[in-house]
Amino acid sequence: MEKGRPNSTHATAGWHTFRSDAGRHWATRVNPFPDDVVATGEVSRTVEADTPEELAAEIARQERKAARIGKAGRDRPRR
Repeated sequence: MEKGRPNSTHATAGWHTFRSDAGRHWATRVNPFPDDVVATGEVSRTVEADTPEELAAEIARQERKAARIGKAGRDRPRR
């Protein structure tokens, strides 16, 4: 992390964002995705990007995928 600068690169609800010493923008989800969503292997709790804008887009993509997977799981018939 860069000394003397705030850890957060920009506010994204539910995600802790930071910039590495190498200048990459990273985010990790504060609360893990539900187990059934994680089990698919389609979402990542930690993501990285070159810019804050790209990071925000990647966070949004992960959230959309998790919502889609979670909805699919809820729509399945129960046994």
